[in-house]
Amino acid sequence: MQKTYYILIFLILLIFRIRAKDEYKSLRKKYSINKNKKDIAIVYICLGKYDVLWKEFYESMKEKFITSMTKDYYIFTDSKNIYKKEEDNVHIIEQKDLGWPGNTLYRFNMFLSQKEELLKFKYIFFFNANVICKQEVGEEFLPKNERLLFVQHGNFYNESNLIFTYERNVNSTAYIPFGKGKHYVQGSINGGKANDFLQMCEVLKNRIAEDDKNNIVAIWHDESHLNRYFLDLDPSQYRLLNISYNYPCWKNIPEFEPKIFLRDKNKYFDVSKIKNNLININKIKRKSSKYQKFLLLCKKKCQNNNRKLKKYCKKCFLDMSN
Repeated sequence: MQKTYYILIFLILLIFRIRAKDEYKSLRKKYSINKNKKDIAIVYICLGKYDVLWKEFYESMKEKFITSMTKDYYIFTDSKNIYKKEEDNVHIIEQKDLGWPGNTLYRFNMFLSQKEELLKFKYIFFFNANVICKQEVGEEFLPKNERLLFVQHGNFYNESNLIFTYERNVNSTAYIPFGKGKHYVQGSINGGKANDFLQMCEVLKNRIAEDDKNNIVAIWHDESHLNRYFLDLDPSQYRLLNISYNYPCWKNIPEFEPKIFLRDKNKYFDVSKIKNNLININKIKRKSSKYQKFLLLCKKKCQNNNRKLKKYCKKCFLDMSN
């Protein structure tokens, strides 16, 4: 009996040692892979007149954005006059101007064209062309235990999800019904660990291609698809940064100080001439605004706990989603 007991103890210890050894090998391999990778890849699109925004962006990121880590810039552009293009960490990717909204809608295709290069990095981040780093931003920006990073949209901070301008066409792969969603994220800044970011790009590229087959363009293009993807994630999988890291030039939000700032593009060029379908965009915005006003009215009416009104509002949400 005693002999059997010692054999059992021995086998348990042996199994524990084997598992510990395997775990050690796994961690060592993971550490070795990360050790050989470069720090941060920044993907940046500046097509047409947007190249005038690059210099200030580059200088601000160089001086104030996670200076403890190295940064490489992958610029998708049709410009021949990119500031500091001779630098070793500035990589020019020739990109045809796809017009509006192609330049923003098909961004995931652009990023994936450099997949092999981007996989050499620990992190990949996309920044809108009009972004500028106004204050020191450290490693608190990085997703550590999370996989991906997103930023809140200044227009929808502390607002009801009933007024979020999600894609409401049920036939779109970006569709989100009324009443769903806790946060609205802006397409201006996002990223994460390299593998996870590129995996997201693959999914969104395919979803947009599916919409293309059905002649559907989501209301806010890539941003609409990004919000659908974000909605489906478990909160443990992403880091959501507040307005300080995506501060809009068009709105004053006193409780936040601007660390990363969205510049007014109209100070650099006439945006309406670039977005040649601006009439259609304004039409969408007016329609969206009409929905927002209606939903806010419903919300106020429902606050009196009138069941009939609540039932009426729910029916309206369903009607507008179709």
